Amino acid sequence: MASEKIGYELDLAPVEKKNPDAYRKLGSGRWLELEEIEYIDPKAKVARKWEVCKRKTVLATNSKKREIDGQNPTPLIVLVVQYRPAIGKYCIEFPSGLIDAQETVETAALRELREETGYTGKVKNVSDPICYEPGITNSMTKIVDIEIDPNSTDNIAPTQLLEEDEWSLQVIKVPLRKLYEELRG
Repeated sequence: MASEKIGYELDLAPVEKKNPDAYRKLGSGRWLELEEIEYIDPKAKVARKWEVCKRKTVLATNSKKREIDGQNPTPLIVLVVQYRPAIGKYCIEFPSGLIDAQETVETAALRELREETGYTGKVKNVSDPICYEPGITNSMTKIVDIEIDPNSTDNIAPTQLLEEDEWSLQVIKVPLRKLYEELRG
């Protein structure tokens, strides 16, 4: 039986990347490009090919919204329900979007919160970059924790500022302590 490593001490072999100029473009759309890339497998010492879906725009940001109601101290998570053509279904998601040119992650998160939910808030924390599907894409995201003041005049009757292609976007608020049960429901 092989010995089991305990903890996070890993022996990660460096991977040699082929020249990016040698990557082959397989397709391109408005937002994404599909490329075939090559790298050298450090164990087998052979060139391997991989298909990668790349965003043509800047980093994406997912904005996690947190609301504390002054009358009810139960933290709420503000989520959106949106139809996603790529999977042909409605998805429950954090409000999110792309970072516009000359925009910071924080500014983009606050803008997306306002546009998609109608709420305004204050940035509390920003995560390090996260790559959630590194097997197929170079797309990165950051989680932005935003506190919403429900007593702010901006948040009493929030109105979404949706673009034409966001026709399906709906806002839901879920108590944090019941998040798992609500999403399974």
